[in-house]
Amino acid sequence: MSKRAIAGLIIMSALGAAFAIFVLLSDETEVEHDVAHQPAKAYEPKIDNYQSRAPDSASVRRASQPVKRMPQAQLAKPTLMPSVNSPLHKMRVGKPMTVNGRAMDLLAAVAVPKDEYRTNMGAILFEQNGFAIVADRSVRARDLMVNGYRRPVVRNPANGRLGIVSGTLICIFREGYTPEHIAQREGFETLLWNESSRTAYFKAGAGYPLLRGAAALARDPEIESVEIEVLQGVRGAR
Repeated sequence: MSKRAIAGLIIMSALGAAFAIFVLLSDETEVEHDVAHQPAKAYEPKIDNYQSRAPDSASVRRASQPVKRMPQAQLAKPTLMPSVNSPLHKMRVGKPMTVNGRAMDLLAAVAVPKDEYRTNMGAILFEQNGFAIVADRSVRARDLMVNGYRRPVVRNPANGRLGIVSGTLICIFREGYTPEHIAQREGFETLLWNESSRTAYFKAGAGYPLLRGAAALARDPEIESVEIEVLQGVRGAR
């Protein structure tokens, strides 16, 4: 083969290789261009849809079994009075006083709302109506007074049940009268006024003498009757 033919073959081979390289570079550039302009897909977390699962046989058996109920005799029953060993039985202050026409013992104790109770107030002797009853030797048998969040505690000597004096007076008005005048005169807050029954619930201020105040209101020509609210529902003893 002549030198001219050999040179032609070399040139053709070189041109073929250059063309092949050009084609490869063009394809890669096009791929990069498409990827750069393709919008990003939103992240889709893999969620295990537990609701689509079929329940296992054990779960079906548990759900189909009847609910076991505790026999009525085993249910905890609220205690109606402190235990016989409770110190509250020996904490009477002075002589019995008449509250709403019934004889009541005033105890050397106060009832504090559970959310206001602090351990430095002393041990809880009894729990009733959401109150903690603790000893308070400062109680004097002069009258029933609410001091801040401390309520007097009384006991019915006939059955031993406790009562918490809430500081509320329940007044039934005579026909034609409303509670505004009494509330303004006595400095009461009217908690509730039932017009159909003519009954008003007054919250007395701190230090208001409930026994003397109730007696005075009972003589008022606007009022038919007065009662000092005593909470007697019980929620267990200690």
